[in-house]
Amino acid sequence: MIRADRDTGMRPFLLVAAAGTTDTGTVDLLLQLARREDVWFHIDAVYGGFFRLTVGGQERLAGIEQADSITSIRTRTLFMPFGTGCLIVRDIAALHAAHDGTGSYLQDMQAAGGVPDSGHLGPELTLEIRGLRAWLPLHLHGVDAFREALDEKLDLAEHVHDMLSGVAEPEVPHRPDRPPRSSASAPLTAAGPPASRPMRRVAVCWSGSTVTGASCSPARWSTAAMPCAFA
Repeated sequence: MIRADRDTGMRPFLLVAAAGTTDTGTVDLLLQLARREDVWFHIDAVYGGFFRLTVGGQERLAGIEQADSITSIRTRTLFMPFGTGCLIVRDIAALHAAHDGTGSYLQDMQAAGGVPDSGHLGPELTLEIRGLRAWLPLHLHGVDAFREALDEKLDLAEHVHDMLSGVAEPEVPHRPDRPPRSSASAPLTAAGPPASRPMRRVAVCWSGSTVTGASCSPARWSTAAMPCAFA
């Protein structure tokens, strides 16, 4: 298709791959194609990108670091507040070339030493501090806590498949393509989670905050001003 477009005089410049689609977790293997055709290679890692923290994810998402740019949203696979996302670009000069500009209302803007000027990295001149929302949970809890949580979600997918497979009515054709585990922790069984790794109850408030704990009480968290959904 890329070559056919070039033959008609068009100039293909971008190839976008998915690092885990929302519905099926599909991973596109397009790196070699992008390099062969010399086009910008962007990876949509919004949903599945952070599964690379797991051992199996490192295998499935091998080569993701070679992309020209990656989008990710920590809201989904790192369980962070809504709106916590980022764009990662290999060559920052490419962003400067696309978004660098001046105006009479910017006469007082000057670079502050080696601090990156985010106003020249995108269309927005004023940004909220989204990076703090991503850095602080990782700093407080460590990467291992998030890796374990992602492994638990893979366990749950297998557990649901096994339970539904035992019911006559629904058709359950495909077992989840589960890569090797990240740790020696016991997997889920029909009896539920192992005692060594109890299920966490999570209260997700509509305000965008997330509260986790072993003993969340609906009466404690659910209020008229801040209704919560428990899972």
